[in-house]
Parts: sequence; C-alpha cells; structure tokens
Amino acid sequence: MTLKPNIPIKVVVGPRKCGTTTLHSLLSQVPGIAVPSPLKEAHLFDLGSVAKDELPGFCGKTWSEATRGFVDVATHYFSQEELWPNIKETDGVIEVVVIVRDPVERAVSHCMHQMRIKNLWHLTFSDIVDLYPEVITDSSYSVVIPNLKAFFGEGSLRLIEFKRLTSDPMAVVSSLCGDFELVESLSSISLEKNQMNLGFRPRFPWAYSALRGVAQTSRSVLGVTPVELIKDVLMTGWPASGHSVTKNKILNEMSEDSRAQALVQEREYIAQLIENG
Repeated sequence: MTLKPNIPIKVVVGPRKCGTTTLHSLLSQVPGIAVPSPLKEAHLFDLGSVAKDELPGFCGKTWSEATRGFVDVATHYFSQEELWPNIKETDGVIEVVVIVRDPVERAVSHCMHQMRIKNLWHLTFSDIVDLYPEVITDSSYSVVIPNLKAFFGEGSLRLIEFKRLTSDPMAVVSSLCGDFELVESLSSISLEKNQMNLGFRPRFPWAYSALRGVAQTSRSVLGVTPVELIKDVLMTGWPASGHSVTKNKILNEMSEDSRAQALVQEREYIAQLIENG
C-alpha cells in the first residue's frame, strides 16, 4: 500500500464523558478517514512522536488507498500534559480538538460511569472523587484550555460543543473533515445511528459486569461489529433502574462537597467561552 507522506492528522484529546466514543464511531464510517481501530484509545503518543509509516498499523480496515486524513480520538491526553510534546512533534498534526461539555453534567456522568463499571453504587460522590480525582479535574477547562492554546497555538485548537455533537453529529463530522476535502463524499453517505451512553444503573450489576467482560474478550475473536450487534439485541431488553434517582443523589451530594464548587465556576467559564467563540 502506498503511504501518502503529506496526510494531515487531527487529535481529539477529550476529555472523558464528552462523546468521544460516539465521535470515533462516526468517523470510522467516513470513507477517506482513518482512525485507530477497533478501539479508539490506542495511546499512539504515549511513548513519543509517531512516524507516518506507523499509522496504518493502528487503523485496521479504516486505512485504505482512499485515506485522506487521520484522526486520533483519545481522552487521556486532556489531562496528561507531559504527552502534548509527542503530539506537537509528530509531522502532519494540523489540529487539536477539545469537546466542551457543561462541567457539572460531565462530572456527574463521569461519576456514574465509575459507579457502573466498578459496581460502586453504594459509594457517595465524595468517595468516588477520592478514588478517581479525574471526575473533577477532567472538568477543569479553565486550566487546560488556556494551556492547550499556549502550547499548540490558538489557531491549532478547535473547540466542539457537546450539545452540538449530540444534536447534530453529522455537522460536527463534516466540520472536522473539512480540511480533508471530503465534504462531497460526506453529503452522500448515511451514518448509522449512534446513541450517547445513557449511563443507566444495571438492575443486576454483577451480571452486567460479567457480560461486559465477555463482550470485551469476544471483540478480539469475532470482531467489533458482530459483538456490538449482539450487545444491542441483549441490552434492548436489559432491565435498568435508578438513573434519575442516582443522578439526583449525586447532585445533592455535590452541593456539600467543596471540590465540586469549582465546577460551578467552570460552568461560567464554558458559557463565556462559547459566547465569545
């Protein structure tokens, strides 16, 4: 396969619980766009800058002769500034992307995510933050965004609103792919429906955790698509409960946690950022 030496690269750095999984899934369906596959968290830049001839090995079937651009979607780069030089020093990186979500909503979603995957429903918000400080720190936009602008240059940083991603994902994909000159092909394709993670509390968490482990193992044997189809069928009838109750409980606990107070200020920062943007 002939490698295009001038292929442009974009890096979506997160943060977590802002729709990066959905965005990765959408981009992986766009002809001409290569993404890490089958999993988005490929940790490309953890060990250093990446050479162009290394990219196809991370992309699976999303890399082809028609590839016009590469997009890495990973969440841990948002909070790990020590890895930013590896991104900056990689030849071809033209843009770094951050998805901005209401900081309080993002923290609640992150908290519920940890409760769900670790079966920690009995813990309080404060307990979860003690175990996973990123529930708070990944909402620190007012710290990270200025640092990203200073490091990569304001012209190399793109901000995407989470609300826009959820309400009009096709517009977000079109905007991201604009530099790859794929607008015409985008207008002619139909992306499959992708739902955001609803974060329901499973009624039988032990069984949910076991099935989740089976799904992760099966992806490496059967491939991603068959496993996701099976999972969609099973989860359609899976009993769920406690979503709104748990969310309200967390919000009440956050009002009494001093660390969560900073999220209100972050919310004001995001509102001003969007208004001025």
